[in-house]
Amino acid sequence: MAGQNGKMTQLQEPLIANLLRCGNMTQAAKATGIDRETVRVWMQDPGFAQAYAEARRELLQGVIQVLQSSMLEAVQVLQRLMLTSESEWMQAQCAQTLLAQGLRAVELYDTEQRLARLEAMLERYCDDEA
Repeated sequence: MAGQNGKMTQLQEPLIANLLRCGNMTQAAKATGIDRETVRVWMQDPGFAQAYAEARRELLQGVIQVLQSSMLEAVQVLQRLMLTSESEWMQAQCAQTLLAQGLRAVELYDTEQRLARLEAMLERYCDDEA
């Protein structure tokens, strides 16, 4: 259970780090030096569950930032290989990958734009009803 005032206990913070690192409760419990049943009980505690979920979100945001910063370089590598490779197979694979991912990006962007417009319309509709 979370300590007083909703603060984490001395073992809960390292447990969260170990859950993120190990990927399962058994290994995280062992790495933290606690019983797996303690982990299960803590996971039922809303304060701990919220802290764990927030840590997971922060980790995921960091991963997404790294991926985003690497995407331009990855595209440049594919372009270079497509243009300079002596292997026609390699050129075709690079071209196919660039086309497929480019089309997917356009579709995702279009979907995001449509969703934003629908959400704005829904918000206006709900405001009018209030």
